[in-house]
Amino acid sequence: MNMNWMNRLTRNTRLALVLGIVLAASTAHAQLLNDPQWAAWLDAGQTEELDRAALARLRSQPEDPQAIVSHALALLADPQLGDTQRSKAAVQAVQGCLARPPEPAICHYAMAMVQGVEVMNGGALKALGLAGQIKGHLNRAL
Repeated sequence: MNMNWMNRLTRNTRLALVLGIVLAASTAHAQLLNDPQWAAWLDAGQTEELDRAALARLRSQPEDPQAIVSHALALLADPQLGDTQRSKAAVQAVQGCLARPPEPAICHYAMAMVQGVEVMNGGALKALGLAGQIKGHLNRAL
């Protein structure tokens, strides 16, 4: 049996596990939001309302991780933006959260989610490039 094939299978299996974790975790993302109204908006797909509330809070509290993550999640669902624009805008929002110590777990979780969406939109090469980063963010979130 060709060992390169086995190595690729192992790498692909690892990638599938990482992506499976991200996708499974994304179903519970609203549970990370402390505000019950924000969580309800996210669960109901009312991301415009969520984004308005998050942006209002960011004006008064620019370092609030809940608001940053809520804004990023709303960006991912924005139908006005293309897939690439959504991902880039969400990554930028979450990077701001990660740039501030002590790097809250919610920010690492959000970055793993955003990168998971990038993988779904970008294909196999994108997946290979981001698998390690996604795993790292999930580990830090835990």
